[in-house]
Amino acid sequence: MGGEMRPEIQIAMWDRDPPGTSDGEDYYKSLKYTHASWLIDHAVFKTPMSGQPLERAREGSRSLGYEYYVPAAYLDGSSGKVKVGVEIENRGVAPFYYDWKVELAVRDGAGIQTVLSPDWKISGVLPNDPDAGIVNNKLLEAEDAPTLTNGDYEVLLRVVNPLSAAHDNAVRFRFANEEQGADGWLLLGSVKVTNGKEPSPGVVTGPDTSSGGSTGVVPGADGRVSVAEDGTVPLAAFKAAVDAGVGAADAEHRVILQVAAGADADAVVLSAETLAYAKEWMPDGVLDVRTTEASYELPLGAIDLAALAKKLDTRTGDLSLVIEVRVELSNAQLEAAAARQGLKLVGIVVDFKVLARADGREAEVTDFGGAYVTRTIRLPSAVDAARATGVALDPATGALVFVPTVFEVEGEVVKAVLKRMGNSLYAVASGSKSFDDVNGSSAKADIESLAAKQIVQGRTERLYAPEAPVSRAEFVALLVRSLGLPAAEPAGAFADVREGAWYASAVEAAARVGLVRGAGDGKFRPADVVTREEAAVLLAGAARIAGMSIGATQAGLSANSDGDDVHSWAREALSAALVSGLLKPKTANRLSPGEELTREQAAVSLTAFLRQAGFIG
Repeated sequence: MGGEMRPEIQIAMWDRDPPGTSDGEDYYKSLKYTHASWLIDHAVFKTPMSGQPLERAREGSRSLGYEYYVPAAYLDGSSGKVKVGVEIENRGVAPFYYDWKVELAVRDGAGIQTVLSPDWKISGVLPNDPDAGIVNNKLLEAEDAPTLTNGDYEVLLRVVNPLSAAHDNAVRFRFANEEQGADGWLLLGSVKVTNGKEPSPGVVTGPDTSSGGSTGVVPGADGRVSVAEDGTVPLAAFKAAVDAGVGAADAEHRVILQVAAGADADAVVLSAETLAYAKEWMPDGVLDVRTTEASYELPLGAIDLAALAKKLDTRTGDLSLVIEVRVELSNAQLEAAAARQGLKLVGIVVDFKVLARADGREAEVTDFGGAYVTRTIRLPSAVDAARATGVALDPATGALVFVPTVFEVEGEVVKAVLKRMGNSLYAVASGSKSFDDVNGSSAKADIESLAAKQIVQGRTERLYAPEAPVSRAEFVALLVRSLGLPAAEPAGAFADVREGAWYASAVEAAARVGLVRGAGDGKFRPADVVTREEAAVLLAGAARIAGMSIGATQAGLSANSDGDDVHSWAREALSAALVSGLLKPKTANRLSPGEELTREQAAVSLTAFLRQAGFIG
């Protein structure tokens, strides 16, 4: 039913509570008895109003028409297919009059896997009348779904405006549920699919759920929170997600913050109250921000809130946190750097950043306490893992530097998983490099792959010099690059590392994480040749920083004819390096601990280290 309040009362009636006139006309009674969907002229809000009258006018406008809400959803995946039941309630005063197409989607950790178009009609759902005991809720059911791979999924619902096919800014159908994203998809809940197809090797499914039965619309109860259109994290849903992981045995406490596809916001904002709740109930947990193109896994234990509060001259309880994941389709600075280094960028560029805010001030989080922060970038196609790697921009030099990266394929989705201790502009790059003097080397593949990944360099453009010895400066620089350590401003850690030397930043970065401690006299001796036992000690240190466990033993050294020649300070490290394969014996029964490490041997050891650390695929 249409209609309109009399023009002479359209403004004045909001001065009363309840809205109406002095002769007894009541706005909300008119709605109740007529179910009208148009009682107010839009020009009402062009007339200056303020205070309570304006709030009453806004509330009155919101009360018109339909207000569809999904109070419950019933999901079952026990047959290998997802069966869906959706209950729709109209909390408004009039029905929705159009039979727009309804779509259901099934989503896992890799994204939406299938979209269904059930023959559902959502028009004509009348409001309930509790006083008369009338319930008009509508139950819609769908069973015709394709067989899915066994695993955990989310089920989504949306109503499609026909104009969206022609106009990007077509108004989306909105439910009253908070779980609806900016793209129009409403999260109904999670379901475990069983008796379906077996997962392919390497495919990672979504978060675990406790049963294959149904789950209602409980925001956050499955560990996922839909981020609001403005980037804020709903507190109630976040608390539910945190609570869902409290006390979980043998499981990482992780909350997924899902940014809807097409959302304008490229930053996720955790209010002071939200952040405080996270630090109290999941202090060592992970905030996993996910967009359609990238993700960022922030370990809360890596954030020093006390230091940030001191920096911003505030209390820790007043800090809010901003996690930025800004996607760029291209970046001239990175493209120029890639061209200089013989690389080609693959796909998008992503700027990852974390900020702390309080009282209008902000500070960027640059220190993660030595923790590796994982991020992913979705790629347009598969890559050659031997030639491709994640890269970050070094702001000091303008060069692209290696980032520990493995590549994963989930169905048709290819993504790079990057790990690094700092933030910057990130991308994936691919290249190739060959040297004229490695064709006969058994380490040829390792050398060329490490060169393509920007870890090793030739002595000249065409020569690698595989038999040449490695200096202490060179080997430390190689380990710093392999670990993906951010550049460090030289601070005079060693008397013989001069400012401006090509290795000064690498030595400082290594000293800060405890990889090097010098030669015991305040000097680093950068030009000295690295011996095999010294290399073993440095490799063991790199393994510790990377979170590897290679053991601490001296077993096996005596089996070699020169086992007694190993210095006491290197015995455990050399034995562990041999057992783990980080260093190979010189011959069948000789360790040659005091001999120089060659550039060829260094490439083999670095490759073994990177693979065992999960830093390359």
